[in-house]
Amino acid sequence: MNLGERARSLTLHLASGWFIAWIVITVVNVVVYGLRRHNGLPLYFEVANNYVQGNKIYLRPGIESTYDRFAYPPITAFPTVPLIHLPDLLQRIFWCGFNAGLLVLSICLITKAARPMIESIARGRDKAVGMMFAIYWTLIGLVVIRHMVSPLENQSHDIIILACITIGITGGISRRESLVGLGWGAAAALKLTPLLYLPFLIVQGRFKAASIMLLVLAVLTIIPDLLIRNTTGQTHLEQYYEVIGTAARPGKSGGEGQWVNWNPLNQNLSGSIYRITAKPPANYEYHDALESCLPLVSMGDGGRRVVMLTLQFVLLIAVFLSAWWTRGPPRPVEQRGLLELATAGVVVSMMLLLSPQSSKSHFVVLLVPTAAIVLHLLKTDRDWVGVGILVSAGILGSLTGRDIIGAERSELLLAYGSVAMCSLLLGLGSLRVCRSFATQKRGEAPTAVTSD
Repeated sequence: MNLGERARSLTLHLASGWFIAWIVITVVNVVVYGLRRHNGLPLYFEVANNYVQGNKIYLRPGIESTYDRFAYPPITAFPTVPLIHLPDLLQRIFWCGFNAGLLVLSICLITKAARPMIESIARGRDKAVGMMFAIYWTLIGLVVIRHMVSPLENQSHDIIILACITIGITGGISRRESLVGLGWGAAAALKLTPLLYLPFLIVQGRFKAASIMLLVLAVLTIIPDLLIRNTTGQTHLEQYYEVIGTAARPGKSGGEGQWVNWNPLNQNLSGSIYRITAKPPANYEYHDALESCLPLVSMGDGGRRVVMLTLQFVLLIAVFLSAWWTRGPPRPVEQRGLLELATAGVVVSMMLLLSPQSSKSHFVVLLVPTAAIVLHLLKTDRDWVGVGILVSAGILGSLTGRDIIGAERSELLLAYGSVAMCSLLLGLGSLRVCRSFATQKRGEAPTAVTSD
């Protein structure tokens, strides 16, 4: 068998493997989660129906506003529009298959990003590449498996955002700035907070990618109003900014509905700070169990606002540092995957913390910083700080569910901001990886495993 035939055979085997993975995840998704009635899928179809009928997508009949339930940009209504006329069962099956396909795509692209360095590590340690990938994904799974399952359980659209971000990462590795702008621009159009990648691109002087990102964001933002006119006289975009303007204010922890101040499911920075500095509300289900544990520190609104603004500024500085430390000429192919995963990992971790509302489904994007930290860990001989970050993040993110430690303990840890702390740890871990590139650039010995 010549080289071309081997390559075609390998491609066929890989494609078959990914296809089988998609089928398996789809079936499991449908059976375990897709048939449930209490997930978020009906909301997406409700919004899609309102959109095609020209109604407000942020309002429901008989209820003043749905912004406490649906607070995403208008383009988010699009993925379910083609399915609205299907029977309920088919809607769920197709949506489960769509989400499963995008999850497999994201895993595939991260695998592709890590492959050159994994192959180098395998050669340097005289190990099989397949074995190194098995170790790689096992370690990633131990840390973020719960985050990966969460959007499947809730049938949310967050895996679409993950897929867009991994497409942007792929563009960075292949030095295709148009693909970088396309991926990150689409992600920002779906949730807005990935717009945090824009200043990163500007600091690095990657103005082509930044321009394309803004163009894609603008086009996808105005398309819903161009295709179907809102019969109320107000555009969907105007309604959306009313929603964001009500809740997304720097130094504020929330407003009403899902944006409420004391909501343990909101695992962003400001919400976590509010909960550890304020008493739980009297009508909270676990008030009696948590009253003796909270607040950790009593603080008034003025002091709390100063703390929130200060820490939010620090998170922005972290994004700036990740961009500054990784500036410079293109890296060798072997290092690009780690570089792109690490820089994207800083951005996605910080965007979760800076977001006005970050519920558990949103944290599926932590797959990116985890992939970066694990890859860096494998290429170094000993990195106990990296090990500590991964172990702590795994405990805080995946082992604090109520089915593992009980409802009251789980609620207490959520009130403390356990998932937010997980995001912060992984963001700082990714920042350490970015720092290692800055050290190498100044002429110090690189930490990567090299082949003979």
